[in-house]
Amino acid sequence: MKLNRRRVLMTTAAGALVGAASRAFSQPAAPIRLTVQYAWPKSYDSVMQNIAAQFAAVRPDVHVEFMAPATDYVDLLQRILRAAITGGMPDVAIHGMNNVDRLAERKLITPLRPLIATEKNWSEMGYSPSILSMGDVCGDPFCMPFTIAIKSIYYNLDLVKRAGGDPDKLPNTWGEIIELQRKIQGLGGGVLGLYADYYFDDNFTFQSLIQTQGGTIATPDGRVAFGGKEGLQALQWLQGFGQAGMIDMTVNQAYASFTSGMLGILVASSSRITQLTKDSGGLFPMKVVAFPRSINGTVPGGGGGVMIHAKTGEKLQAAWDFAKFATGPVGSTEVVEKSGYIPGNSVAINDPRYLKSFYDRHPPQRAMVDQMPFLTKWYNWPGDHSLKILTVTRDYIQQVATLKQTPEAVLPKMVSDLEALLKA
Repeated sequence: MKLNRRRVLMTTAAGALVGAASRAFSQPAAPIRLTVQYAWPKSYDSVMQNIAAQFAAVRPDVHVEFMAPATDYVDLLQRILRAAITGGMPDVAIHGMNNVDRLAERKLITPLRPLIATEKNWSEMGYSPSILSMGDVCGDPFCMPFTIAIKSIYYNLDLVKRAGGDPDKLPNTWGEIIELQRKIQGLGGGVLGLYADYYFDDNFTFQSLIQTQGGTIATPDGRVAFGGKEGLQALQWLQGFGQAGMIDMTVNQAYASFTSGMLGILVASSSRITQLTKDSGGLFPMKVVAFPRSINGTVPGGGGGVMIHAKTGEKLQAAWDFAKFATGPVGSTEVVEKSGYIPGNSVAINDPRYLKSFYDRHPPQRAMVDQMPFLTKWYNWPGDHSLKILTVTRDYIQQVATLKQTPEAVLPKMVSDLEALLKA
C-alpha cells in the first residue's frame, strides 16, 4: 500500500504514542512473525491490510501475517477453542467483546494490566477507564476495544413527515416511537412502520432495552437480573412493535426495505450507518439517534476487541504494540472512515489529524460518539451453556415479538430456564 502524505504524518504521530512506549528494540536477523486473525466481512480486508502496512513503519522488525478470517465472532471463538487443543493459535485476534469472559476464564488471552503498567504515558494515549471496562474480567482489562457499536434508531424522515411526525422533534420514548410506527404503517402502499433486529447479535437489542432503563442482565454472582420491571418493560416494548405491525423478517430484508424507502424506522447497530447511507443513495433524508435512556441508564457496547494470545517474549511485545496501533489513532481512523463503528480512542476522536474533521462532516456518527460516557460491557453468560442461553432467550423474545405469547407469561419461564442452564 502506498502511504499518502496525510497517512505518513498520522502514522508518525501515532508511532510516537505507540512507541512511547518508545522502547528501543534491536532488529533481529529475521522479522518477528506476528499472526493475526479476525472475523470481519470480506469488504474490510483492506482495512486490516492498511493497518498492517502502517504498523510496519512503526515496527519494521515485525511481519504481520493474517490468518484466514472467520465468518463471524462465534466462528472465530470456535476456531480458537479448537486451536487451544490442536495448535495453531494466532498471536492476536479481534474477537467479539462479548467473548472476553469465555477466553479469559480458559486462560487463552493475556491480561493487559502488566502491559499497561509499562507505559509511562498511558494516560495520554486515549484509552479511558470506561472504554477499557468493556473488556474487563474480574476487575482486570483483557481487551482493547477496536470496533464499538451500539443499538441505534434509524429514521426515514420523509416517511416521518408524511405520517405527521416532526423530523426536527423525533420521539423521546419507546411509547412515542411505537405511536409513530403505527402512523407510518397506516400510510399504506406497502410502507412498513418499524423493524427491530431483535433476532440478531446475541440478543443485543434486548440487552440494550434493559440497560438503558438502568437495569442489568446479571447479578455480580452471575444470576439472572432482569426478572423484574426492566425485563418486563423490554418485552412489552417488543410486544408493542408487533402489535403496531412489525413483520418478522430477516435483517437483510429489513435493510433492503429501509434503503428502498419503504420502512420508516429501523432499530439496528450503529455499525450499519455507512452501509445503509450508501445503499439508500440519498433517496431520502435519514437521521440516526441513540436509544431512549433513563437518567441512570447505561449503553452496552458491542463490536470487536483486540485480544492477545501471545504469552511471553518478543511475540508478546510485538502483539502489544500491534494492539495499541490498531486501536489507536491510525487504526481507529482506518476503521471509522470505512464503517459506522465508534472508535475506542479519544485521541483519534478529538485530534484534527485523525477523526475530528470526519465527525464534523458526519453528524450521525458524531451522535453515536456522544454515547461513549455511558458505555458499559456487552454481557456474556459464563459456563458451558452460554451459547444455549443466548438461543433460549432469543426464541422466547421471538414468541413475544410475533404475538404468540405475552410478556407476562414469557418472562418467568425465560428466567427459570436460564437459571436452570446456569446451574447445569
